[in-house]
Amino acid sequence: MRPLKLMIIAMPLALALVALPAAFDGAATAWAGNANGHANGHSNASGNGNGNASSHADIGTEVASNSHGATASSLGSLNAAHASPTALANASPNSTVGKLAIYRDSTLAARTAQDAYDALAANIAATNYDADGIVGLSVLEQAAMDADQQLLADAAAAIATNQAAADTALADAANKPITDDVIDAVNELLGLN
Repeated sequence: MRPLKLMIIAMPLALALVALPAAFDGAATAWAGNANGHANGHSNASGNGNGNASSHADIGTEVASNSHGATASSLGSLNAAHASPTALANASPNSTVGKLAIYRDSTLAARTAQDAYDALAANIAATNYDADGIVGLSVLEQAAMDADQQLLADAAAAIATNQAAADTALADAANKPITDDVIDAVNELLGLN
């Protein structure tokens, strides 16, 4: 009877020891599923990690490291801007990542509309609508000028609509105050700079 009790106690202990990771060189090994494999490390959503294996070569590096943490802290939920392009493309529009995708797309659309507006304004400024030299515009000259002015107004409306959508999406995604530094950091993460 005694050998059976010993086996009942010894088997779970033996299985537990087999399941533990072991390193014979004194280094810690990563459990299965710890993709970064850094001892005492931290990782973020983009797969970047840091561990205790490196030291700061000078005080400037340490300051940069600390300011990065301050920026990450000030971003709050907007740290979701670290999401991959695939995650941004497939995110629910109600999620933080989805709202950041809307912000990115609306910002890009506003910039495209601004470029169109600038090109149209330059074209209008360079166009002599009174080509025949007669005082006052003919019906055709006036129609051409009105059409260009309407295109300019449409581009201005597209700028305003897209910028408002971008501002709303960013405000909806944020859980902390939005400052110029926060906008710059989010734009950098989303590739908008």
